[in-house]
Amino acid sequence: MPDNTPPNFPGSVTPNNLVGNFVTQNLGRGRFALYAHLKPGSVGVEPGERVRRGQVIGRVGNTGNSSQPHLHFHVMDGQGGASKLAADGLPYRFDRFRFDGRVTGLDQSPPALVRGSAPPPLRRKGQYPLTGDIVKFKGL
Repeated sequence: MPDNTPPNFPGSVTPNNLVGNFVTQNLGRGRFALYAHLKPGSVGVEPGERVRRGQVIGRVGNTGNSSQPHLHFHVMDGQGGASKLAADGLPYRFDRFRFDGRVTGLDQSPPALVRGSAPPPLRRKGQYPLTGDIVKFKGL
């Protein structure tokens, strides 16, 4: 799918294109990770390929039901069906990441985005970023 033009949502959203360009990763033990709204042509993995830590899966985009570029990521208890969202979310946390900032104003219509600095510590371990957090995983 092509990227949408911010700050507009796409004209026609169906259950089959909500997540836009995506990758679903089988984590084992009935758990799956969804990476959604990826940039067109950026997916760098093939079906069935084993993914290594630090490998680029795709680039952040603005496809599907999205009004600005971002990564929709979650862990779920199934592959998600046609919509890729028809599964229950599961709790998770990241081993480590760098907290680079936070975007506020996402809850306004239209969004009034303001980027702020990240409160210390910048290097985080065993945590889950919140909506609006700007994080970096590679090259910590």
